[in-house]
Amino acid sequence: MPISFHAHTVTVTPEDWGLTVTLTGDSTEDEDFYLMLQRKKHFTDRDKQLGMSDVYIEYCGQGMSWYGSIESFRLLKDSVAVQMRPAAAAEKQNDGKVLVSFNPLERERLRSAFGTVFEGRTYYTEEGLNGRRHR
Repeated sequence: MPISFHAHTVTVTPEDWGLTVTLTGDSTEDEDFYLMLQRKKHFTDRDKQLGMSDVYIEYCGQGMSWYGSIESFRLLKDSVAVQMRPAAAAEKQNDGKVLVSFNPLERERLRSAFGTVFEGRTYYTEEGLNGRRHR
């Protein structure tokens, strides 16, 4: 079953080292609902050696975090649909799907931010208002 929530807050935070994008939903006593992505501007040799030279993804807690391990990431009209690679899904004993809806007014800001976060990554696609396109 996918992790699914509505993000009432979208933040795009440029940093000296890169960019952080966070979609935050309501939390409960048992769970924090958020999806965070980070992308560094430059990866060091050490980042590469440690397997940290990809997009960092985290959702609903640091226990659900990886560098890379994204099979697909789709920006839709008013949501994002993430499918994690099978190994990441198996590690967390779920289907690896994350669905996050957001206010459609945030789409263009997210589109711009995701363009930076996923630059050069073929697993990122955008579904436009008039159909699907790859970035």
